Amino acid sequence: MKDLGDLGHKLDGALSSLQSSLGGTDGQGGIFQNLNKLIVDNRDKVAATLANLQSISTKIDQGQGTVGKLINDPDLHDQLLAAVDELKSTGAQAKEFIANAQGIVDQVKSGKGTLGAIVYDEQTAANIKASIQNVRDVSDKLAKGEGTLGKLINDDTLYNTAQNTLNKADRAIDGLNDSGPITAVGVVANALF
Repeated sequence: MKDLGDLGHKLDGALSSLQSSLGGTDGQGGIFQNLNKLIVDNRDKVAATLANLQSISTKIDQGQGTVGKLINDPDLHDQLLAAVDELKSTGAQAKEFIANAQGIVDQVKSGKGTLGAIVYDEQTAANIKASIQNVRDVSDKLAKGEGTLGKLINDDTLYNTAQNTLNKADRAIDGLNDSGPITAVGVVANALF
């Protein structure tokens, strides 16, 4: 009974707090009075806001604007969903690409693979520098006309000699067509020497 009495007092206290909140106390208005005052003081703004909401909902219902078209046009809705799916797929691919790139960077940092060896192995870097220097040396010699290949590239004499030999061979073949087999050997020997 005592617990019931305590519960009754607590309920009575809660109800009186609720009553004072709703009805107000000490000259202060309650929640409903304050809400009523707020609406009365801002009647024009509330009316304009409601008119705007009515206009917006009418346009949406008629299919005007992006939201109206999205709601009323099933094709646009389907296209939007397809675009979202493509974005998700692209995002997944980008995430996979970044993961792969991170894996490659991790391998390079650990000195694995060719690139890792180039970046982090001093001996490999020295070998690459030496190879590049060798290529430069060969390139310089070729440009200066040194060596067989350099002469071949820079000296026209070998080209002219080869051209003359081909011309002689061509004349010898033409001569073979005009003579028999025994004289053909003599024509070829004579044309070449």
